[in-house]
Amino acid sequence: MSTDTLMPPVESRREPAAEPVRVACTHCRLPVPAGLIDRSREEQFCCHGCAGAWQIIHGHGLDGFYDICDQLDTRPQPAGPRDEQFAEFDHEAFQRQYVRPLAGNLREVTLLIEGLHCAACVWLLEKLPQLVPGLLETRINLARRSASVRWNPQTVTLSEIARRFADLGYLVHPGTLEAQAELRIRENRRQLLRLAVAGVCAGNAMLVAIALYAGWFSGIAAEHATFFRWVSAGLGLVSLAWPGATFYRGAWQALRSRSPHMDVSLAIGLTAGGVMGLINTIRGTGEIYFDSLCMLIFVLLVGRYFQFRQQQRAADSVALLRSLTPRTARRFDSLGVPQTVPVEALQTGDVVEIRAGDLVPADGVVESGRSTLDQSLLTGESAGIPIAVGDAVTAGATNLTSLLRVRVTAVGRDSRIGRISELVESASLSHAPIVELANRVSGVFLFVVLGLAVVTLTLWRSAGIDIALEHTIALLIVACPCALGLATPLTIAVALGRAARSSILIRGGEVFERLTRPGILWLDKTGTLTTGRMTLRNWLGDQSLQPHVRALEQGVVHPLAECLVRDLPPAAESQDVSVVDSVYEPGRGVRGIVGGRHLLVGSRRFLTDHNVDLAAEARWKTLLPTIGASPLYVAEGGRLVALAAIGDGLRPDSAAAVGQLQRMGWQVGILSGDQPEIVQAVASQLGIPPERAIGGAIPEDKLAIVQRDALSHTVVMVGDGVNDAAALAAADVGVAVHGGAEASLQAAPVYLGQPGLRSLIGLLEGSRKTVAAIRYGLLLSLAYNLTAIGLAVAGCITPLLAAVLMPLSSLSVTTLALLQRTFPRQP
Repeated sequence: MSTDTLMPPVESRREPAAEPVRVACTHCRLPVPAGLIDRSREEQFCCHGCAGAWQIIHGHGLDGFYDICDQLDTRPQPAGPRDEQFAEFDHEAFQRQYVRPLAGNLREVTLLIEGLHCAACVWLLEKLPQLVPGLLETRINLARRSASVRWNPQTVTLSEIARRFADLGYLVHPGTLEAQAELRIRENRRQLLRLAVAGVCAGNAMLVAIALYAGWFSGIAAEHATFFRWVSAGLGLVSLAWPGATFYRGAWQALRSRSPHMDVSLAIGLTAGGVMGLINTIRGTGEIYFDSLCMLIFVLLVGRYFQFRQQQRAADSVALLRSLTPRTARRFDSLGVPQTVPVEALQTGDVVEIRAGDLVPADGVVESGRSTLDQSLLTGESAGIPIAVGDAVTAGATNLTSLLRVRVTAVGRDSRIGRISELVESASLSHAPIVELANRVSGVFLFVVLGLAVVTLTLWRSAGIDIALEHTIALLIVACPCALGLATPLTIAVALGRAARSSILIRGGEVFERLTRPGILWLDKTGTLTTGRMTLRNWLGDQSLQPHVRALEQGVVHPLAECLVRDLPPAAESQDVSVVDSVYEPGRGVRGIVGGRHLLVGSRRFLTDHNVDLAAEARWKTLLPTIGASPLYVAEGGRLVALAAIGDGLRPDSAAAVGQLQRMGWQVGILSGDQPEIVQAVASQLGIPPERAIGGAIPEDKLAIVQRDALSHTVVMVGDGVNDAAALAAADVGVAVHGGAEASLQAAPVYLGQPGLRSLIGLLEGSRKTVAAIRYGLLLSLAYNLTAIGLAVAGCITPLLAAVLMPLSSLSVTTLALLQRTFPRQP
């Protein structure tokens, strides 16, 4: 049958203007995607369903069906799923709820995939953009059985993309938590049903085999032997056609998309054994293999089921949103009575009740009540934050003290914790260089195995076709690159989840590799090496003025004023510290009369503008850098009488942490906007060389320094995620601290939720352990495959033993990934 060209050509939605030739499907007459057109053959099909339908019709000599369709001016329906099943993907409500708009008028959505079971499926589906114009990217998360799909809505619709997934044998669903749970249950039941049928066939086939083997020793009538052989053949064919069909479907999808994987070799091995067994059954002589084939399918499905369960455990380890927000909320109904509802039922504008000890279910604004919240996940601040009416609260925070009534402003993925979760979980979709290496190795593995199968069949042909076929089938079954493609992304996914539970949020799997190559590590001073809290380090000069300065500063709203009020001693009961004519000049200082004494407190420029004599400064200012503090000037009667040394004290663990970082091979430096003298003083206390202590650096200076060092070293920049955003982005790895996790993760791929350098050391050690676990998994898989293939070629293993050994590779590396102790939970 010849191909038809649809005329006139449908106007293309893509440039250039030259319109491509549209080829019609031989079965349904619909257009064939460009990536599926095979110029070497006459028949063309838009999906494997149409191809199968045409083969059945054509193979039975029913081609007149198409002539009748032409006479009636109609056409057969596509053999794949009907378009109505995918119409919901283009519905406005669906788009509003699930689809995320991107720059350049692009769109992105997360879809759950039904039928995804191994790394080969991942490789296949990530090639889908080659088949669908306008589909820009499909990133597959095997552990979560989901796809992050990015497309151009001007060129292709989401329903068309969903249909192409279905054409390859994978149904997709909206990426909600409920859909994910339902899909997991459905997939679990499907696998258990296949496993049960395979087990029944295997058990009965083995009983029949026992009867035949017993007959060889004690004798058996020919008609009975023939009967048992046909019963075994029937059981084998049922096992191949039902539970074993999963391997044939995988092989067909792989060949159809020109991306062969190990289901191809399994299908070849099972088919070879089934065909030879059926021929020998008909002939009444020779091995029939069906007992081994039934047991083989059963054991393979057992291994695949355990692999499925292990992957679900990995998915649970990175389900950050599910673990950090409550599953239910107390929502007020129309009568003002709180009712417990699923958190997914919350909508913007709802009012919820949050009791002491409860997690906040959604972002919102306090309508009534006063309490204290623990928001350490988002801010890194372990101390409770006072909350009152009108204050904003975020999902995932813990209400510590009193009852609150909150009006919801954002739910689910639109909340802050939802956006953070998407940033963290999307990291498991990114392909680090070591992942790409594993994918390339897996891609050529199958061709090597098929070549070795031909060699094995040739080598053992002289011993008889039965023996040669048995050894070849064993080779096709035992060789499996799934562990190569599965171990690496699974290990990264588990590490990301465990890092998150250690208050280390990581936005990209490539971070682990980069942090294993020590280079230059730049630290911002304030809040990283120091406490981030200004304190009075020393008082130089007239001590009697301390209560007066404290009284003068009480009316000023400024961090330095708060420091003086907090740290200076109050006046005695008999002491007069009444304030008269106080004037505050923002950013400069304050002046006034306190207890009859005319005082000025502020910056050096503030005092010079008021013609203060600074002669006493020379003997005091040289002492300040040694204690890492900045001066606040105090004048009385037109002359300088005291200096308040205010500084940010070092954290108790900073010196030990810097020493450990240096022993790990990092060149540690300080890159700060604080005064150079203070930065040098801090560096000397920490054992950092003076040339690596740079102060007075504005954001542009930090960016230039990081870019310069990145030319020859691995550069890690640790900053606050706001002022240091440019330097964080330019570094090989930017590590953000201080501010909100959401803003920090936008500026840098790593956010530390715990203060100090302990989390930074944990990040470096965890990265090293993660990469080591990946390498161990790859070596384990390679060692298994080399050993198993060698034994199969040498004829040392049977197909049944091969079926037992094959899943062990994937299970071993999966277990290794799940047992890794990369990021222990922080106390």
